Amino acid sequence: MATQYNHGLYQVKPVKTGHKLFGQIVGFIVGSFAVALFCGLLYHPINDTLRGMRYEPSNEMAEIMDRLELTDRGLLVFKSTQPVLQNRDEFIESGCNDVHDTTSTLGCYDSTNIYIYNSENSELAGLEESTAAHELLHAIWSRLAFYDTARLEPLLDEVYDQNKDKLADYMADYPDNQHYTELHSVIGTEIPASQLPDELRAHYETFFANFDHIYSYYEQYDGVLAKINAEIDVLEQEIEQQRAEITKREEYYETEANRLNEDIRRFNQNANTDGYFTSQQEFDRQRNLLIGRQKTLSNYYNETSALVDDINQKIEEYNTKAIHHNDLIQSINSKPQNSSKVED
Repeated sequence: MATQYNHGLYQVKPVKTGHKLFGQIVGFIVGSFAVALFCGLLYHPINDTLRGMRYEPSNEMAEIMDRLELTDRGLLVFKSTQPVLQNRDEFIESGCNDVHDTTSTLGCYDSTNIYIYNSENSELAGLEESTAAHELLHAIWSRLAFYDTARLEPLLDEVYDQNKDKLADYMADYPDNQHYTELHSVIGTEIPASQLPDELRAHYETFFANFDHIYSYYEQYDGVLAKINAEIDVLEQEIEQQRAEITKREEYYETEANRLNEDIRRFNQNANTDGYFTSQQEFDRQRNLLIGRQKTLSNYYNETSALVDDINQKIEEYNTKAIHHNDLIQSINSKPQNSSKVED
């Protein structure tokens, strides 16, 4: 929005009632600004209405719109962006992946249209809905007046400070000029509504009739990935602990087996030496001791073998879950090459 100044005013001759003249000039300038501001405020609703009237959503997108439960204002903006679900080739063609060089993108808003990558993975339910809400919030931020963004930025900062552990690495990928639009979108979709300041929550509720439910879409698909990750982490810890225990047991077994074999060799050597054992009782006593040690060491070996079988089973389970996790990540990888990091 630009303030319109009439340069002809500078040619007005000085008069005694200078303050009145100043008031007239200021009044004209303020009036011009008000006209410009009014026109600016009207531009988006009119343009959004016209673009929305021309939008025909696909069946899948119509279902996503229904599940987002948008208010009239939210629906107006969303329809004006003419959102589309795209397969990988279409998504690449739209240029969305140009946003990040090394990471895969789930959706983008190019200042006019919203594009959403269609993973077609039913296991990650809620992904498209969460992405659609995220991109809609970009479109909404771009339409906010400067005084609204100035009001919201401290509130977004407050939530960010409370969730740095979750958001810091994610937000580090974005330059300063994209910081608040991205923070506005990620907080609105990935932080529970109950954790937001009342004023910020009220802002989101202007566009989502059931804003509390928006977080659940992120929770659905992220919960699947988080659950598998947690299971993999637990298995990895158990495998490493058992691996260390098995290593110690193998070292102990080898030491004891060598000692036992040496004692058996010496016993046999003594048994073959005439007169070494002075009685059958002493012979039997030493022999029974060796047999007892053999049984103990054999049980120890069997216990270690059971641990080896258990760790091998866990390694197989770990590999199965890791492959499953990688397959899920690949299903939401909109780039033509492999990538394991995903961004909205």
